Amino acid sequence: MAAAQGLRYVGLDCDAARPALRAHYLRHGFVHRDDVQAGCWKVSRLEMETGRAHRLMDSARMGAACD
Repeated sequence: MAAAQGLRYVGLDCDAARPALRAHYLRHGFVHRDDVQAGCWKVSRLEMETGRAHRLMDSARMGAACD
């Protein structure tokens, strides 16, 4: 959807105090950009190129079809 809207990247923020959560997103193709302080909350900012997201979803669908 993001690529169809002309966006090159999708981003997300997650709690920097939850390294397992950040690792989950990294395993699924997101790249860690930085950590920032947002009030009393420290967040990890991650992003993924929309073309990469499309390829990951396509390969996941193909893998599911083979199960």
